[in-house]
Amino acid sequence: MGNDDVAHVADRLRVLLNTRRGGSASSPGFGIIPFADYAYDVRQGSARLASSVRLAIESFEPALRDVTVHAIASPGGRAALEIELEIAGRLATRPETVTFQAVFYPGGKAHVSR
Repeated sequence: MGNDDVAHVADRLRVLLNTRRGGSASSPGFGIIPFADYAYDVRQGSARLASSVRLAIESFEPALRDVTVHAIASPGGRAALEIELEIAGRLATRPETVTFQAVFYPGGKAHVSR
């Protein structure tokens, strides 16, 4: 898989992380937990969000394997309700690990970058 394949995975992660579980009638489990469920306690919420993201990727993004998701502490760097996660995994046809950053903004919108 080349860089185009990594970009395609990033695009699919953007869709997955910007969809709330229950928002798709044809696939009600697709997406992550609603932002309001974790925004009030950023520390515990970050762990819950990381777990939700990992489970969603394992269930709906078959091109990414051996997935780990960790909250990134950003002292003074992010607004109070912004949560940043590091997503790492192996692409299905690549031995090395690829890493993505996901930032969740107030209101729940996620930005995914490499």
